[in-house]
Amino acid sequence: MNCTAVKQRWNVWRASKWRQITWLACFNALILLLTSCGHTASPGAQSNTTPVQVMFQTTTTYEQAVSAISDLGLRLTLPCRNSVAYTGVGESWIRWTSVEQRDNYSNIGHMLWLTPTSLSPANWQNRLQNLPIFNKFAPIGNLSCNAHIADATPTPTVPYYLLPNQVNTYARITFDNQASAYDVAIAAVSDLGLRLADPCYEASVAKGTPIPWHSMGQESSFATSHSLIVATTTDASDHWQSQVQSISGVRDIESPFVMHCS
Repeated sequence: MNCTAVKQRWNVWRASKWRQITWLACFNALILLLTSCGHTASPGAQSNTTPVQVMFQTTTTYEQAVSAISDLGLRLTLPCRNSVAYTGVGESWIRWTSVEQRDNYSNIGHMLWLTPTSLSPANWQNRLQNLPIFNKFAPIGNLSCNAHIADATPTPTVPYYLLPNQVNTYARITFDNQASAYDVAIAAVSDLGLRLADPCYEASVAKGTPIPWHSMGQESSFATSHSLIVATTTDASDHWQSQVQSISGVRDIESPFVMHCS
């Protein structure tokens, strides 16, 4: 084959290749556009944000740390969990694991895995860094994720993760008057994959008229009512109500809970 023929074939291949690249770029842009439609911050939407690992001061108890992150609309989670919740694992039932991190917190540098929710302010990282109990963001490094156990059919006595369309159920959990301190109560429900909720704030966001952000802590209301308003997340199980009932000091669960907003 002479040089002219080789050059002609090269030009044909190059043109074809660029058409493929251009088509692929357009296709990817279209996919990004379509997937972004209708996914602006909706109330209670589960974030696919990669979990972050935060180190707290050594004088900070586990309960104090969980309470502080809850004030910022953050919640406990575990690495490798978010990707599993959204991969559409057929009809398999994924067995639930608590996000409780007490042992690791005490033994490995007072660190917690956490993730933002729709209640977190845009500058939650700066707000977290400004807390007196904050130490630093810990480097995540390379994670080795173990496979979650999944069943083809559910076993009634086994807790499984809630599906994305089953989350954001509101509940009011009431404790005995003298049974639990606020920080202890927050940590207990957070360990089950529940988050603090503010139905009226979330409703305003849904209507497109969000009110100014405020701390999501419920210390004041808990002091008088001994109740917490919470919502389920993809880190909660389908047995969450019975699990909450087993928490020491829990007197009553109202779910679904409806708050009347002015």
